[in-house]
Amino acid sequence: MTDMSNGQTGWDDGVSMKGLWTYRWEDGKRISVRDEALWQRIREARNPLMVAALAWRDAAIADGWTCRPTYDCESVDTAFSLEHPEGWKASGTARPGDARTLNSAEVSVWGPDGLAMPSGRTYDMAALRAGLRACAFCDATDVDTTRVGFAGRCCNVCLPEMAASIERSGWTS
Repeated sequence: MTDMSNGQTGWDDGVSMKGLWTYRWEDGKRISVRDEALWQRIREARNPLMVAALAWRDAAIADGWTCRPTYDCESVDTAFSLEHPEGWKASGTARPGDARTLNSAEVSVWGPDGLAMPSGRTYDMAALRAGLRACAFCDATDVDTTRVGFAGRCCNVCLPEMAASIERSGWTS
């Protein structure tokens, strides 16, 4: 997928969750055991993502996007929806987590055509506009793109293979 993350790897925290939970049986019951050191490492790795998601939101608002809470039960500081006058939409989260849940953060963007866009950790409208002409599968740039799957974006060269691998019988566009 096209890297628009300004040198960063999108919204992945870079820490594998493999081994976070192990299980044992006690008196016929399954007991979940959390690796506390790994839990803390994941939380710490996600803190910069939380800061980045909120900074992305704030920069978008400063650039003319409107913002509202995504859910009635959460503020725009934890779940936000953005709309740009040109028809762009974005949805983001910056949830701090607690003793039972991990913190999480990301921003997802859709172009004016309703197709998904790669979103870097730093808001960059010029990069988003360039992404309208970037294939999410072969990384070709400055090409015509079309919908594939639900809201994917690809070039005409990738379209037959991507449609065959993603779309199923009875699929309607």
